[in-house]
Amino acid sequence: MKEHVGSKIRKIRKENKDTLIELAEKLGYDYSNLSKIERGLYGVSLDLIKSIAGIYDVSPNYFFGDDLTTAEGNLIVEDDLTPSALKNKYEIIIDGTEATEDEIKEAVRLIRLLRNKSL
Repeated sequence: MKEHVGSKIRKIRKENKDTLIELAEKLGYDYSNLSKIERGLYGVSLDLIKSIAGIYDVSPNYFFGDDLTTAEGNLIVEDDLTPSALKNKYEIIIDGTEATEDEIKEAVRLIRLLRNKSL
């Protein structure tokens, strides 16, 4: 059975000999909510994953393990790339034509709009 993200947070916290309260203090986060995340009762935000990864000097991908492809893992780490950087790093072709920076910018805007509607 695959580990969930919360159990991986607990595992790395214990490997670093931190208590739940100590990690919560380092994060500026409520320890009871962190406990619920570790037990899989609450979901975890990407920002919190990045903060925990920074504290323990691991890649955010550590928490997702084999559940992510390399491309998905790269997107998590690089989620704040500009349209220009995305265009330079990835060849985005739609209907046989490479996307322009303006099209990529608009696509990112639409994705964010759709995500906010689903909240």
